Amino acid sequence: MAKLNNTLTLNIPEGFRDLTDEEIKGKYLGAPPQWCVSDPQRHMILTAGWKKINRFSALLLSGKDLEKQLEKAILDAMDPYGVSFGEHTNVPIGTEKAEGFTCQYTAEGIKMISESLVVLYEKTAYYLFAYVRAEREEDCLALFHEVLKEGIFE
Repeated sequence: MAKLNNTLTLNIPEGFRDLTDEEIKGKYLGAPPQWCVSDPQRHMILTAGWKKINRFSALLLSGKDLEKQLEKAILDAMDPYGVSFGEHTNVPIGTEKAEGFTCQYTAEGIKMISESLVVLYEKTAYYLFAYVRAEREEDCLALFHEVLKEGIFE
């Protein structure tokens, strides 16, 4: 069980473990995630971050707007890794709906797939990510969606 920002509870499947700060250091471009778990058997990493949005912006921004900002940030950061964007996704997180997309890239010679999602809940933007090896895409992203679908915002 993981509780993100004391607001979003996710039921994390067996096999995942929290990554240490040392394991996280140097793996992520920009600011490291606020929460990160890994399942080495599945070759899967789940991360999340959250950011308070001011009241005025929260009124004006939609999930789609936040998704476009996220896509630009990922394109800028991941360009050296040959990133290409896949399909747009809408994934339920409990009773809320996250907007996002998949992308492909190559890291250390391994073809990877990531799914990046964002949901705005009570003036906080939650950014959720799954990183998987390309050959495990179908099973791992289905598991990610199941974890999110069972999520509870409190």
